[in-house]
Amino acid sequence: MKKFLFFVSFVLLAVWSNGSFAGCNSPVTLGFDGNQHYYDDEFLYETEEQYLLTQQGYENTGGQTSGDGKGYECDAYNSPSCTGGDEVVMPAGHVFEGNVINKRVKYRCRTGLLGMGPNDDWYPVEEEEVCATKGFGDIPVGKCVTENGKCKTLSEIDCSGYRKTDDAGTAFHGICRDGPTFVCKAIECRKGMHANSDGICVVDEQQGSVMPPVPPQPVPDPEPTKSCVQTRCGGLAGTTYSQCITCCYVPSSTAVWDSGLKRCVCTDNSKTFNPSTLQCETVAVTPPENEEEPYVCDPSKLELLSQWSIQYATNNVLVTQINQVLVYCSGTPSELVFNNMYNQILMLINQSEADAAASVLLASQKAARNRITTAANTIQSITSNLKLTVWKNEEGNFNTSRLLSDSIAGVVLGTAGGLITSSVVKKNQVESGFEDIQCTVGGQVVAGWGDEFRVGIQ
Repeated sequence: MKKFLFFVSFVLLAVWSNGSFAGCNSPVTLGFDGNQHYYDDEFLYETEEQYLLTQQGYENTGGQTSGDGKGYECDAYNSPSCTGGDEVVMPAGHVFEGNVINKRVKYRCRTGLLGMGPNDDWYPVEEEEVCATKGFGDIPVGKCVTENGKCKTLSEIDCSGYRKTDDAGTAFHGICRDGPTFVCKAIECRKGMHANSDGICVVDEQQGSVMPPVPPQPVPDPEPTKSCVQTRCGGLAGTTYSQCITCCYVPSSTAVWDSGLKRCVCTDNSKTFNPSTLQCETVAVTPPENEEEPYVCDPSKLELLSQWSIQYATNNVLVTQINQVLVYCSGTPSELVFNNMYNQILMLINQSEADAAASVLLASQKAARNRITTAANTIQSITSNLKLTVWKNEEGNFNTSRLLSDSIAGVVLGTAGGLITSSVVKKNQVESGFEDIQCTVGGQVVAGWGDEFRVGIQ
């Protein structure tokens, strides 16, 4: 702050009466005194627009106030302002010392004792990295998506389009990690599994031992899976069709589809393929009453799939994928496979919407280019015609031959003891644009453009 303290007693009274400086919660209209300038380091502006408004207000008021502009002032005693130790976090695009800062920065107010020095100023104390997300805003590194002060529980739909720590997860926390990278960390997993501290789903303990964890991503890329379903499972139905699709999600090193037996067979003959876990396991004899109930596809997701089949009825690829999921669920589905098929459809929808938006943009740009081209051609045509005249030759000089031909064929007026006339003006001899030409004799109009007349001696 470039102003001087003349009345220490007044400042002491101001400090005592205010007690706390609560004016640092939001930007305010600024007042300038002494030799303060709007670009000094004791002022912060959230946007360049506020900075320019302040500059205009400063100039219009002779350096008194910020006018329509608002900002944060670091000041030892001038309420409402920020005082020593107060902090504000400025978004990317804010202005400090007359410069636009294109990153998020935290500033702290620093003041001298009772404003006597050193100069009051803002200084950066931390530069926060954030993960920029579409649905949740900017999340600082190390922080999660919050709700009521706690990490918000996200569903698979919420996490659509973001990387998950484990596809077997059913509930997640959205966390911004160093990098920064936004990920959905699994906090709950499908039945019979739980999430560890790294967000990886592992099989629950059974009889005092822990089974090996299910690989985080046993599912191949969508395109190979789609090809497998079309070529291998075509013509099948019901439970057999579901089992065939499930087998498509297993690497050939684990199990392969036996078209004769119409089932997924483990490469290790001593084991049996379990469609629930997508693993080959040793068959254990269990009493019938201990058998788990077969998995049933999530009704809410099936309802969404039915709605999407109507909404995107013109998208044959998407409708085919949806129908495959619906048929798959009519047999003996696996929760893991169903969730992956569902997530693939979500990705197709996102891609479809992105392509549609791009198509609209391209069409708009093409229409704009066509309008510009048409306008340019019209202007060029007009300007080229403006350059032409029958009274100039190609070099731009006066067309004397035109004048000679018109004189020979036109009227020649003169006096030789009386008014003499000769010849007749040819109709439409001169191009359009000369319709206002009139013929007068003695100040009187005797003929207009295109008229024929004779003048005799009176």
